[in-house]
Amino acid sequence: RYELKGALECYERCSELEPENTELLVKRAGVKMDGSKHADAEALFAEALTLDPTASDALLHRANLRMLQQRVADSESDLETCIRLYPNNLLARLRLATVYMAKEDMDGAKRMLDQAEEYDPESSEVHCYRG
Repeated sequence: RYELKGALECYERCSELEPENTELLVKRAGVKMDGSKHADAEALFAEALTLDPTASDALLHRANLRMLQQRVADSESDLETCIRLYPNNLLARLRLATVYMAKEDMDGAKRMLDQAEEYDPESSEVHCYRG
């Protein structure tokens, strides 16, 4: 907990100097998320995405938060947006495969893993997901 508090204080001070730095907002949101302050994290992710709707880190991390909250459809939406913006984003495809697995859509999960493998045939992450 103490380390989270220190990290948050550091990121907040940095944000005072650069209030429109989306990377700092995402880092602050991540610390809030790790500290189980999900509403605060959600607000910071929203702020980051208002400043930069193409911030892939904000979309990816918010998708994780939404999965933790059992908001599967919202997580799916964030990941689909990320993939539309960055078609070769391997991590977004892997996480979307996980969302499909949670929805018991194994065809969708396989499709995402196949696409991820097309982008990076040597990816150990893809091979781990495939088992």
